[in-house]
Amino acid sequence: MDWMYAPNGHEKIRVIEFGKKGCVACEAVTKTIQARLNKLGIEDQVEFINYDLSQFPQEGLIMAAMHDIPLDTVPSVVIAGKEGFWKKTTSYAPVGSKERSDLIRPQEIEEQLIARAREYGLKIPTSE
Repeated sequence: MDWMYAPNGHEKIRVIEFGKKGCVACEAVTKTIQARLNKLGIEDQVEFINYDLSQFPQEGLIMAAMHDIPLDTVPSVVIAGKEGFWKKTTSYAPVGSKERSDLIRPQEIEEQLIARAREYGLKIPTSE
């Protein structure tokens, strides 16, 4: 799916979050993304787009379709750069199930931001 990222196309890393109004997990992911951008010092080099799918925004619905994002499970995040992309949709296991919920974890977001930052030659502070 070459169109998900655009070699030489995006001037900045692109982070797209798909959520819905009143979704506690969506608010937590938004805060996590913002915190990780600040921690890494790359907030000015990232285009962060947040679509509230409960409002059925035309552009948001088009982007969700382009990225194969389900409209009934939120949040979903796409992090795209010059050479690649990462996307994840939260999955919830039924209550009492042996299956495990697969949430969007802060460490995953940070790892993917670092990977995309390297594509742009951005310097990331090292952890002490």
